[in-house]
Amino acid sequence: MAVDPTYPLYPILCIISAFFMFLVLSHSFIRQSWNLAVTLLCIGLFFSNLGYGIDGIVWRDDADIKVPVYCDIVSRLQFLMNFLPSITSLLITRKLYIIASLRDIEPSGGKTVRTDLWIEWGWGLVYPLFMTAVIYTLCQDTRFIVVQGFGCASSASDSWFSVTAILVLPLIPPLIAIFFYCPLIIRTFYVQSTNEFLQSNGPISRPSYHRVMALAGFNIIITLPISIINLVSFFTAVSPSSFPSYVGWDANHANFAPFGIPVSSSPWPYLRSSG
Repeated sequence: MAVDPTYPLYPILCIISAFFMFLVLSHSFIRQSWNLAVTLLCIGLFFSNLGYGIDGIVWRDDADIKVPVYCDIVSRLQFLMNFLPSITSLLITRKLYIIASLRDIEPSGGKTVRTDLWIEWGWGLVYPLFMTAVIYTLCQDTRFIVVQGFGCASSASDSWFSVTAILVLPLIPPLIAIFFYCPLIIRTFYVQSTNEFLQSNGPISRPSYHRVMALAGFNIIITLPISIINLVSFFTAVSPSSFPSYVGWDANHANFAPFGIPVSSSPWPYLRSSG
């Protein structure tokens, strides 16, 4: 019997969300060169929602260790999604500011285009992958955990290193987007409201600009409060005053075998006592 009384509502909603992300990916407006951050966000949401849906079905009534390789992938994908939505919100608002300020974003070549591409690929893809491949490995204390009713999840030791990496860093990009780029966008957009570039019938139209602006705003509205709630919930649920700066590689990997836990025993899926 499923531990979630609403089953199968949760996995169905996750799979439907993944399907909608696939539809968005198929839409023509996200295939333009200036929409790299949107594309990366949609790809991440597609695979993460699909994984949540599959997990909710496979582990609906138990916490048994099944398909370990799949859990390795899904648990790291979940960790990556701590960072991808927040950093893409910053990249999207940055790109919107570039458009609003009339910078030429699609010239035939030049240093500006290469710089923009390096920034978007570096922060949009390399940064989340680095956090997942390197930082998570340093604070990971279990190969993965399986939460009854919800499936695979990542796990990290209780230390200030883990708290900073998992809970604090995702707060920074949305805050930069809100307090730095958003005021610049609003000021520039309305000052140049008659700007020929946005009102033209070219490849980047005003409706497309407004759609991406709405997406950026919605992404910030979702990611920032969730990051704040996660941080506040953690500090109210545990006493971090006794946390070490870093547990250490040997202590983290002393008992590295995956294990399953009942849903009632898992108030915090990412940070778990290594003792």
